[in-house]
Amino acid sequence: MKIGVFDSGSGGLTVLRELEKTLPGNEYVYFGDFLRVPYGDKPREKIVQYSTEIARFLEDQGVEMIVVACNTVVANAMDELKAMCNVPVVGVIDPTIEYVAKQGYSNVGVAATAATVNSEVYKKGLAGHGIDSTSVACSDFVSLIEANKLEKELDISIERYFGNFVGKDIQAVVLGCTHYPIIREKLQNYLNKKGEKIELVDPAIHTVNHIAEITSEDEKQSESVKKTKFWFGKVDESLLKRASEIMGKTVDASRHSFEMDGTIK
Repeated sequence: MKIGVFDSGSGGLTVLRELEKTLPGNEYVYFGDFLRVPYGDKPREKIVQYSTEIARFLEDQGVEMIVVACNTVVANAMDELKAMCNVPVVGVIDPTIEYVAKQGYSNVGVAATAATVNSEVYKKGLAGHGIDSTSVACSDFVSLIEANKLEKELDISIERYFGNFVGKDIQAVVLGCTHYPIIREKLQNYLNKKGEKIELVDPAIHTVNHIAEITSEDEKQSESVKKTKFWFGKVDESLLKRASEIMGKTVDASRHSFEMDGTIK
């Protein structure tokens, strides 16, 4: 199977990495919209525009499934994507909520972008399973990760945002943006120092497990990934280096960008 995966930037690579590891028999096409990242502070109509542009591009590449590796897009544009696409579209939110529900948790946190938090998609989905939730918009995380500012500035932001999960008997925090697993170790260290025993839930893992349930054994048992093609909205050495670090292999990407007004360049 040829699977398309997309995100506003680096975050979706955490999903792609899990897909390659769990389902190496597939061919993958990844699109990272580095020209217009972040999406989390954009109005809904822009999120819909950007994501539908990318979905059309991936369909033009001949993909047989599209994985929306961006919580912000799933929260704001999933209906539009499913209506327009001629292939199955899988998002990262429903499999994550199902995982949390199966753990028997009753009180969880959600760390996400402002657009995802404002959509209340996690809050409503978790409430449907009788789970109370505390959502926090971690507005600086994506920009800091994309700018590779992972030291003092990030530590300050972690204290500001994740401090909201301390002392509230929270059992797990959903990393409701696929960028956040990139800084998972720092997030876990912060919670540990605060004496909190909180599971950090990575949507990439549970989304890939869901996809594995509906794919063939051949795709799971292949010895190596057939092929992965990377497309970025912009390409420079720092982006390629970060992508290579996340993927654990050398990443070479082609440029295909959509201008801010929606025209293709």
